[in-house]
Amino acid sequence: LELPRSQVRGELAAHELTFTHPTIGLAAPNPPALDQVNFQILPQETVAVVGPIGSGKSTLANALPRLLEIAPEQVFLDGYDITKVRLDDLRAAIA
Repeated sequence: LELPRSQVRGELAAHELTFTHPTIGLAAPNPPALDQVNFQILPQETVAVVGPIGSGKSTLANALPRLLEIAPEQVFLDGYDITKVRLDDLRAAIA
């Protein structure tokens, strides 16, 4: 999906966002770094993401520009599923 920067309003939303980092080798499965996270950030709104070490702040920050492979239908930019938006368009909109 092409999303020209001129059409971006800037609404960001997550619906039941869940992400678990892959397990390496024979290690026990990792617990979810993000577990059913929900939020809506409106255009021009400023939001702070705070929490203790290991609470998922960096994972969330890496999921938004698709530096991590998240499942479809969890994060939306202006109502568009970010997994369907062209990567260049998504990153330009977030920057």
